[in-house]
Amino acid sequence: MVKRFCDTDLWQKEWFLRLPLLQRSLFMYLKDNCDCSGVYEPNYMMLSFIMGQTITKEDILKINETKQQIEFINNKFFIIDFCDFQYGELKKTCKPHLKVIETLKKHGLFERVSKGYPKGIDTLEEKEEEKEKEKEKEKEKDKEEDKEKEEKNKKKEEKEKNDIFVSRDIEKIFTTYKETCRNLCPLTFERRNMDLRRKIEDFLFEIRGDMEYFKKVCLKANEIKFIANNKIDLKSLINNHIGIMNGKYEPPPDEKEEAMKRFMENY
Repeated sequence: MVKRFCDTDLWQKEWFLRLPLLQRSLFMYLKDNCDCSGVYEPNYMMLSFIMGQTITKEDILKINETKQQIEFINNKFFIIDFCDFQYGELKKTCKPHLKVIETLKKHGLFERVSKGYPKGIDTLEEKEEEKEKEKEKEKEKDKEEDKEKEEKNKKKEEKEKNDIFVSRDIEKIFTTYKETCRNLCPLTFERRNMDLRRKIEDFLFEIRGDMEYFKKVCLKANEIKFIANNKIDLKSLINNHIGIMNGKYEPPPDEKEEAMKRFMENY
């Protein structure tokens, strides 16, 4: 009975997990039933019996759909990385390797395996050329990744910068309100109210960050007696800033109740 090394990480590899169940089973079968050089001479009748369905050459080659693992050479299937995984570097001075070397020579694969030629490459020059191409691809990939990182960092810095300015302006809103609106509801825990902070952000965007305008709104609201008497708060002030500046809430004495009703509709 032949004993071979088993790759326990195989079941974690993406190329293997993406294979259909049939192709996973076929690959395991080929790996366990190939000769010592990684070559399997197909017995489609046996394969069909074991798999429980008709198996063809095309079914086996579908293993390469996620990553090339086998080649069809001289009407036989060759598992490309078999020798490298099982034996490492083949040496004629190593007695267990002699049978492997002999078998590889019989299949015409010894030069390829011993010199590490990649899939389908026949010369050392072509191998080096392929390596250079891979290096160039890696460089381009690294450039793209660096560019993406730079853009992400730039966006992050801009966002942090904007957040700093927004937070600073929100604090200015609180400070201005506290200093000028002494007749309105005093601030308590508003700084912790995230809904109010978002509303202030929208308000700042609406007035284009014009703090002088907000100060005028505060001063005017503080002077309107019926607003002050009803202890209007910061949220209501922001909701009604246009009406305050337009004198909407400065009615004749006989219309105070109606004005208050209009004011509270925007609360």
